Amino acid sequence: MTHVIKVVQVYRLERETVIEVEASSAYDAAELVGIGEVALPSYDDPAWSEARTLESENCFPS
Repeated sequence: MTHVIKVVQVYRLERETVIEVEASSAYDAAELVGIGEVALPSYDDPAWSEARTLESENCFPS
């Protein structure tokens, strides 16, 4: 007998990049980035690195 099973995996994706920002302090530079005053590299720019972590996996009869 064959059964169909649905497997659901939930991942956490963490992306990071390092950029240079002209500002009077590191706090001010982070604030400028946070409010969107400094452009970030585009989504597909190789400056970004990614790490995925499996958060959960569940199996259900389908």
